[in-house]
Parts: sequence; C-alpha cells; structure tokens
Amino acid sequence: MNKMKIAQTVLAILFCSTSLTVFSQDSLEVDSFIIVKEFVPTLSQASKIRINPEIKDTQNIEVNTNYNFLDKQLSHDFEPEIIKAAILKGEPLVKLRNNYLILGYGNNATPIAEFYYNQLRSKNSSIGVYGRHLSSSGIHDIENSGYSNNAVGLSGSRYSRKFTFSGKVDYRYDAVNYYGYNPDLPGINLDNAAKNENISQFFQRIGGEVSFSNNQRDTSGVRHYSELSYHYLSDRYNTNESRFVASQELSLIHSKEILTFDWELDYNKLSDEASGSLTNYSKENTILYAEPGIELRGSKWVLEGGLKFALEFDVNTNPFLYPIVDFRYNLIKSIIVPYAGLKGGLERNSFHSFTDDNAFVSSAVELRNSDKKYVGYAGIRGNLSKNTSFNLSFSQSKINDMPLYVKDSNSVEERNFSVLYDEVDLTEFGAELIYEPIEKWRFVLNGKYFIYSASRELYAWHKPDYRISALTTYKLGSKIKADLLVYLIGSQKARTSDTALVQTYKTLEGTVDLNLNLEYRYSKKINVFLDLNNLAAIKYEKWQDYPTQGFSVLGGFKFSF
Repeated sequence: MNKMKIAQTVLAILFCSTSLTVFSQDSLEVDSFIIVKEFVPTLSQASKIRINPEIKDTQNIEVNTNYNFLDKQLSHDFEPEIIKAAILKGEPLVKLRNNYLILGYGNNATPIAEFYYNQLRSKNSSIGVYGRHLSSSGIHDIENSGYSNNAVGLSGSRYSRKFTFSGKVDYRYDAVNYYGYNPDLPGINLDNAAKNENISQFFQRIGGEVSFSNNQRDTSGVRHYSELSYHYLSDRYNTNESRFVASQELSLIHSKEILTFDWELDYNKLSDEASGSLTNYSKENTILYAEPGIELRGSKWVLEGGLKFALEFDVNTNPFLYPIVDFRYNLIKSIIVPYAGLKGGLERNSFHSFTDDNAFVSSAVELRNSDKKYVGYAGIRGNLSKNTSFNLSFSQSKINDMPLYVKDSNSVEERNFSVLYDEVDLTEFGAELIYEPIEKWRFVLNGKYFIYSASRELYAWHKPDYRISALTTYKLGSKIKADLLVYLIGSQKARTSDTALVQTYKTLEGTVDLNLNLEYRYSKKINVFLDLNNLAAIKYEKWQDYPTQGFSVLGGFKFSF
C-alpha cells in the first residue's frame, strides 16, 4: 500500500510539472487547434426565499382627536364684474337705386321708354311712380298695323304695427288699328281695304283702388283685409264702362281650425252709344258673393272646405251655389305632395277684360257672366332634389256661357270680332318643371294641353290645343345674363261663316316663337340690353286675319340712379 501511494504521488508531481511547462510556452504547437463559437450566456436558477418580512409592533397607541368649528361668516369686498350683452353687428345697408329708366329702339320704328321711381327706405310709408311707352309702325308689309301702348301710375302705402293702408291710381291709353280683314268677301276691293285709314281704335282706362288690413298679432283676434276699387273704360266709338268692387276677407283662428268668411260686391255698367238711339245698348249687372269656409290641419295634411254663394242681379235675380274643397297631403316631407279639389264660381266678363285679351273686339258687345258650374282637379307636386321641383295636374270643368271670339259679319270688311257664348266642357292636362343645377343656370318648362267640347258651336273658336313655354337663363358672373324663351302654340279653329245652320271654319296653324334676350352690366348704374324676338320669323295668326310681326330686334340702355 505504501509503495502504491508513493507511486501515485510521484506521477501526480510529474503531471503537474508537465502542465505548467505547457501553459508557460509563448506559442502553440503546429498541431494545436483553436475552437471559436457564439457565446451563449446562461443564468443558473436562483434559490428564492419565500418569506414576507413582518414587523411586530409591541406597542399600540390610540389617539382621540376633538375638532371645534367656528360659526363665523367672513366678510369680503369682491364684486363680480357685470357682463355686457352681446351685440350682433349688422351688415351695412345696400344703397338703393330708387330711380329706374329704360330707353331703347327697334326695327319697324319701335321706341320703348320706361321709368320707375320709389322713395328710399322708410319704417312707416312707401310711395312710387311709374310710366311706360311702347309703340311700333307695325308689320313691314301690312298697312295700318301699328300700335301704341302707354301707362302712368302712382302707388303708396302707410303701415304700422297695427295696420297697413295702401292705394294706387293709374291711367292707360292704348291705340290700335283694325288691320285684319277678310279677303274672300264677295265684291271686296283689296287695294281700298288694305289702305283704309278709317279703322283706328283707342281705349282709355282710368282706375284706382284703396285697401286696408290689420296686422293682428294675437292669434285669437280677427284678421281682415278690405278693398275698394273703381275702373272706367272708354273708346273711340262712345262705348264706356264703369266697374265698382268692394270686398273683404275675414279670418279667425279657433283652437286648431281657421275660420274664414269672404264677401264681395261687384257692380258693372256698360253703355254703347255708337250707332244712335235705335241701337243704344246699356246693361247694368251686380253680383254679390259670400264664401264661408274652414281650414283644418293635421301633421301631414291640410283640408279647406266651404260654400260659395252668388246672387246675380240682372233682368232677373239668379242664385248660384258652388262647393269649395281643397285637400293636400304631405306624403314624403314636402318631396311628394298629392292634392285634389273641387270648386266653381261666377266669373265676371266685361268690355275691359275682352279688350285686354283681344284688342280687336267690336264696341257693340253683349255681356254675360260665365258660370263655372264645377272645376274638379287633382295632381301631384314636390321636389325631385334640392335643385328640381315639379307639378303635374289634371282638371275637368263645365262652363256655361264661355266667351268665344268670331268675326263680326256686321262690321265693314269683317275687321272686328264679336263675342258669342256657349256651354263648354274643358279637360286640361298640365306639367311644370323647374331645374336649377347651379347658380348660373335655370330651366323652367311649363306646358298645358286642352280638350274643348262645345255644345252648340262646332269648335271652341280661337282656343289652341296646347301652350308650351320654356325658359333657359344663364349668368356669366355678374356682368352677362342671357334668357332663351321658346313658345309653342298649337293650332286653333276660326269660324268663317254660319249660313243656313252650316258652320264653316279655317285652321290657324300653330307656331314656334323663339326669343333671345341679352343683357350686359356695364356698371352698377348702366346696363345694355338686346332683345331678338321671333328668330324663326314666322308670321302666325294669333287671331283670324291678324298675322303677327316676324323677326324683330330691340336694344337699348337701363339706367338706375
């Protein structure tokens, strides 16, 4: 054992000596290897002590606290600053141009002049004056076709918080010539007929009206509007007409209903002294109207109902009664609004209304009032978008004593029109479209189609089948404005004779009337305008044997100051 231990000890000493010799060398042997690899750090698992420290307090001290409050209000000298009410600064008022003047001239010796004057802003009154002149030498190749239209007027208002008082007076002087004659009359001398200068006519119209209304703020009070008017008309052949009208509209809100009552007194007198005492014609006629009604409203609908009474005082006293019903339903928030109704009325016909419609009516005219027995209508209106609105309508009417114009066979060369009356059934279809895509553009289309059915006459004379109008407006900035107007008028029938109960007629062809109006704003005070009318130069007959003027141009200036 001892020898074994001694040997092991010797070997160990030799091994250690050899190792020290090896590590003490400055360089590696040729057969030595160096191994290089990525260092991977590792952390050996630590041994955690899972004992929470705990402090043991050997002494527990309890403290009793007492609070005393002083019941005392502290004085102070602070005063909050007063905040001033907000004031909205209004925009400066735009300067008013209360004077307005138009001066222009066109082909066929057509001067035009208009003026308007209105006072500046006022809280309690307004007043205005106007005048107008338009004349022409007439159609180029038609003798005695000239005309002249003139008017002046004065209007004013006085108003306060409680009432409004208004009034106006006006005067018109219109001159025409009966240039249309029947060239097919037997034995007519066409040269003499064309140059006949004893065919002039003029109309003088004088009128005035006053109105009074209360500006009722209390919804429980009665609102009223009252009006008085008087009009006088005379012509070259000693025919004169006077008309006086007094009317009033009353309304009262009761609970959720609106009660209304309208009445009117209409007096008219026509005197014709053209042909001596044997044929003097004088007619007085009075109509008294009364119309009580009620208006009911729901969340989406409105219903108006009532009755209209009329008493006609003529040779005999004739009573009339008409229903009044109007219903509107807001189907989709004002986008789609269907409506329907039924109404009627006694309509005044006068020499004034006839000559306003047809200036070639004979002075010896018979007057009857038109009895609109009923007018039933229905339709739908609304908005297709924020830029587009529409209205589609249909109506059916029955009218007794509808006035129709036919050539007067008693007049020389049949230049004048007489008025005859017939019972007519009228069916009417209507459509309207307004489109405004942008501020620069605006389109308006309006059309009506008519179906007339006369009882005694073969046709409803001088009533066209349809009327269509289209307007396109374009604005180029604030300087240039252009309006394109197109009128389409359907054909109409004109009676030529009524011999031996056989009626003959001619067809007046329809037409297309194209007009272009241009306006240039030179400055804030001066505008230049140019009107090109009837660009297609179609001389259509609006009335039998009365062709209209072809192409015409009118230009001038507009001044505001």
